[in-house]
Amino acid sequence: MFLSLNSGGIDSPVAAYLVLKKRYDLDFIYFRTDGESEKKTLKTIKIFSDIFKKKFKLYSIDHASILNEFLEKSGRWDRKFICIFCKRMMYRISAEISEKYGYKALVTGENIGQVASQTLQNLYVLEQSVNIPILRPLLCMDKQEIIDTAKKIGTYETSVKKSIKCQYVPKYPAINTNLERILKIEEKIEIKKMIEASLKNLEVNII
Repeated sequence: MFLSLNSGGIDSPVAAYLVLKKRYDLDFIYFRTDGESEKKTLKTIKIFSDIFKKKFKLYSIDHASILNEFLEKSGRWDRKFICIFCKRMMYRISAEISEKYGYKALVTGENIGQVASQTLQNLYVLEQSVNIPILRPLLCMDKQEIIDTAKKIGTYETSVKKSIKCQYVPKYPAINTNLERILKIEEKIEIKKMIEASLKNLEVNII
């Protein structure tokens, strides 16, 4: 049983589909920063329910409060690392849920070089935040191949619907993050309390 991180975009549903196609069980987790992307996630999971004739569990986390605290406590020159911090927190919270409910690995739609933050170095820095295995089915697929698969399974139209652009993405995100630098930034933030607060307000739905 795996736990799939879903963003509401094109990639993460395709990653989940490839795992499900191999007859592995998984559930989903979504980190809320806006309402529109959450609606897309719900529609995507409903598509999977129809395809695979089964229900899925969706864990929903308020992530905006975590990112706002990062902005409050980080320095001006640290802001370019917010995407890395954001994903490291997603990994940590997902890992905590996995440990509690028995998920053996996380599934993500990450792909080398597809966006500025998904460089090999940044993916390495992300992985250092948890001990649970990270599965990346799309790692070396090209974008057109991912799009073609999304169209084939019926998630593409939902994924490309216009939604609010993430307000937290900096103009120039870090593309070659130094692990020691992000650890130093995280020392200013009460990571454990953030995780505990997120889990306390965890929402769970069956779709």
